Amino acid sequence: MHYGLITLLFIKLIIELSKQNECIPINKLDTLSKPKNIFFGKTIQYISNGKLLDDSHTYYYINMLNLFGVKNIDNHTIMTASENRRALINKNNTENPIVSTRDIAAAKFFLLDQCTYCTSYN
Repeated sequence: MHYGLITLLFIKLIIELSKQNECIPINKLDTLSKPKNIFFGKTIQYISNGKLLDDSHTYYYINMLNLFGVKNIDNHTIMTASENRRALINKNNTENPIVSTRDIAAAKFFLLDQCTYCTSYN
């Protein structure tokens, strides 16, 4: 009585295994390989405080705070660079600043967040 059930299950198992070796039809392969929602030739637009940026936020903010060439960027370096940049704006160009204090604050908080994010893995 149990041998009939085991034989039936064994035959179903062999049938299922033989179905896996069947080839996928070509028209199904075409639909699997071509995603429909990808638009080629489009680029990511980076926007900071309403300004369209040429580079990513990280490069833009590091350039704004003059941190290129600094080997170790940590929280203290970012705070010092943002205060120096804010003092430079207040001293030289108060009537028509190229970079606003709001941009410097955004750079400071973004880079501090990136620094915290990257150091949390260590």
